[in-house]
Amino acid sequence: RRPLMLASCFGMALALSALSMNFTFSLEAPNLAVIALAFYLCSFSLGMGPGSWLIPGELFPNTVRAKGMSLSTFINRLIASASSLSVLTVANALTWGGFFGALGGLNFAVMLFIYSCLPETKGMTLEEISRTEQAVTGSDSEDDAG
Repeated sequence: RRPLMLASCFGMALALSALSMNFTFSLEAPNLAVIALAFYLCSFSLGMGPGSWLIPGELFPNTVRAKGMSLSTFINRLIASASSLSVLTVANALTWGGFFGALGGLNFAVMLFIYSCLPETKGMTLEEISRTEQAVTGSDSEDDAG
Protein backbone atom coordinates (compact mmCIF):
# COMPACT_ATOMS: atom_id res chain seq x y z
CA ARG A 1 0.00 0.00 0.00
CA ARG A 2 2.79 2.41 0.83
CA PRO A 3 4.45 2.08 -2.61
CA LEU A 4 1.07 2.69 -4.28
CA MET A 5 0.54 5.82 -2.20
CA LEU A 6 4.01 7.11 -3.08
CA ALA A 7 3.59 6.35 -6.79
CA SER A 8 0.16 7.95 -6.73
CA CYS A 9 1.46 11.17 -5.13
CA PHE A 10 4.39 11.32 -7.52
CA GLY A 11 2.14 10.90 -10.57
CA MET A 12 -0.29 13.50 -9.27
CA ALA A 13 2.56 15.95 -8.64
CA LEU A 14 3.91 15.41 -12.17
CA ALA A 15 0.49 15.99 -13.70
CA LEU A 16 -0.05 19.14 -11.65
CA SER A 17 3.40 20.39 -12.60
CA ALA A 18 2.56 19.88 -16.29
CA LEU A 19 -0.68 21.82 -15.81
CA SER A 20 1.20 24.55 -14.00
CA MET A 21 3.72 24.89 -16.84
CA ASN A 22 0.91 24.90 -19.40
CA PHE A 23 -0.78 27.85 -17.67
CA THR A 24 2.36 29.69 -16.50
CA PHE A 25 4.12 29.72 -19.86
CA SER A 26 0.90 30.13 -21.90
CA LEU A 27 1.76 27.05 -23.94
CA GLU A 28 -1.72 26.98 -25.41
CA ALA A 29 -1.50 23.21 -25.59
CA PRO A 30 -4.99 21.89 -24.87
CA ASN A 31 -3.82 18.33 -25.57
CA LEU A 32 -1.20 18.65 -22.81
CA ALA A 33 -3.86 19.86 -20.38
CA VAL A 34 -6.20 16.98 -21.20
CA ILE A 35 -3.40 14.41 -20.96
CA ALA A 36 -2.18 15.90 -17.65
CA LEU A 37 -5.72 15.82 -16.21
CA ALA A 38 -6.20 12.21 -17.34
CA PHE A 39 -2.82 11.26 -15.84
CA TYR A 40 -3.78 13.03 -12.60
CA LEU A 41 -7.04 11.09 -12.36
CA CYS A 42 -5.30 7.78 -13.11
CA SER A 43 -2.61 8.52 -10.53
CA PHE A 44 -5.20 9.48 -7.92
CA SER A 45 -7.17 6.29 -8.60
CA LEU A 46 -4.02 4.20 -8.20
CA GLY A 47 -3.40 4.99 -4.54
CA MET A 48 -4.58 8.21 -2.96
CA GLY A 49 -8.26 7.67 -3.79
CA PRO A 50 -8.72 4.25 -2.21
CA GLY A 51 -5.81 4.67 0.20
CA SER A 52 -7.42 7.58 2.00
CA TRP A 53 -10.21 5.20 3.02
CA LEU A 54 -8.27 1.96 3.40
CA ILE A 55 -5.25 3.02 5.43
CA PRO A 56 -7.02 4.77 8.35
CA GLY A 57 -9.15 1.66 8.84
CA GLU A 58 -6.00 -0.44 9.12
CA LEU A 59 -4.09 1.89 11.39
CA PHE A 60 -6.72 2.50 14.08
CA PRO A 61 -6.68 -0.13 16.84
CA ASN A 62 -9.74 -2.39 17.06
CA THR A 63 -10.94 -0.66 20.23
CA VAL A 64 -11.33 2.74 18.55
CA ARG A 65 -11.61 1.83 14.87
CA ALA A 66 -15.25 2.94 14.42
CA LYS A 67 -14.71 6.27 16.20
CA GLY A 68 -11.41 6.79 14.43
CA MET A 69 -12.94 6.17 11.02
CA SER A 70 -15.82 8.51 11.85
CA LEU A 71 -13.35 11.25 12.75
CA SER A 72 -11.20 10.46 9.72
CA THR A 73 -14.20 10.65 7.39
CA PHE A 74 -15.38 13.91 8.96
CA ILE A 75 -11.95 15.51 8.53
CA ASN A 76 -11.67 14.16 4.96
CA ARG A 77 -15.03 15.70 3.98
CA LEU A 78 -14.30 18.96 5.84
CA ILE A 79 -10.99 19.47 4.03
CA ALA A 80 -12.54 18.47 0.68
CA SER A 81 -15.32 21.01 1.19
CA ALA A 82 -12.92 23.77 2.23
CA SER A 83 -10.70 22.99 -0.76
CA SER A 84 -13.64 23.06 -3.17
CA LEU A 85 -14.92 26.34 -1.78
CA SER A 86 -11.54 28.05 -2.00
CA VAL A 87 -10.36 26.98 -5.48
CA LEU A 88 -11.44 30.10 -7.36
CA THR A 89 -10.25 32.49 -4.64
CA VAL A 90 -6.82 30.88 -4.43
CA ALA A 91 -6.49 30.55 -8.21
CA ASN A 92 -7.35 34.23 -8.63
CA ALA A 93 -4.71 35.15 -6.04
CA LEU A 94 -1.97 32.87 -7.43
CA THR A 95 -3.00 32.58 -11.12
CA TRP A 96 -3.94 29.15 -12.46
CA GLY A 97 -0.31 28.31 -13.09
CA GLY A 98 0.59 29.20 -9.52
CA PHE A 99 -2.40 27.33 -8.18
CA PHE A 100 -1.49 24.10 -9.96
CA GLY A 101 2.17 24.61 -9.00
CA ALA A 102 1.19 24.97 -5.34
CA LEU A 103 -0.90 21.81 -5.51
CA GLY A 104 2.02 19.98 -7.14
CA GLY A 105 4.33 21.17 -4.35
CA LEU A 106 1.77 20.06 -1.77
CA ASN A 107 1.74 16.61 -3.38
CA PHE A 108 5.53 16.39 -3.07
CA ALA A 109 5.22 17.37 0.62
CA VAL A 110 2.57 14.66 1.13
CA MET A 111 4.90 12.20 -0.60
CA LEU A 112 7.65 13.03 1.91
CA PHE A 113 5.18 12.62 4.78
CA ILE A 114 4.05 9.22 3.47
CA TYR A 115 7.65 8.12 2.97
CA SER A 116 8.67 9.09 6.50
CA CYS A 117 5.54 8.25 8.51
CA LEU A 118 3.33 5.64 6.81
CA PRO A 119 4.19 2.05 7.67
CA GLU A 120 3.87 -0.70 5.05
CA THR A 121 0.95 -2.96 5.99
CA LYS A 122 0.95 -5.38 3.05
CA GLY A 123 0.45 -8.97 4.16
CA MET A 124 -0.15 -8.04 7.80
CA THR A 125 -3.27 -8.85 9.80
CA LEU A 126 -5.00 -6.07 11.72
CA GLU A 127 -3.62 -7.54 14.95
CA GLU A 128 -0.05 -7.50 13.59
CA ILE A 129 -0.49 -3.88 12.52
CA SER A 130 -1.74 -3.00 16.02
CA ARG A 131 1.26 -4.72 17.62
CA THR A 132 3.62 -2.86 15.29
CA GLU A 133 1.98 0.43 16.21
CA GLN A 134 2.23 -0.42 19.90
CA ALA A 135 5.97 -0.95 19.49
CA VAL A 136 6.32 2.42 17.70
CA THR A 137 4.12 4.43 20.09
CA GLY A 138 5.14 2.66 23.30
CA SER A 139 1.53 1.71 24.08
CA ASP A 140 1.17 -1.23 26.43
CA SER A 141 -2.58 -1.80 26.09
CA GLU A 142 -3.35 -5.45 25.35
CA ASP A 143 -6.84 -4.47 24.11
CA ASP A 144 -5.31 -2.62 21.15
CA ALA A 145 -3.62 -5.76 19.80
CA GLY A 146 -6.90 -7.64 19.43
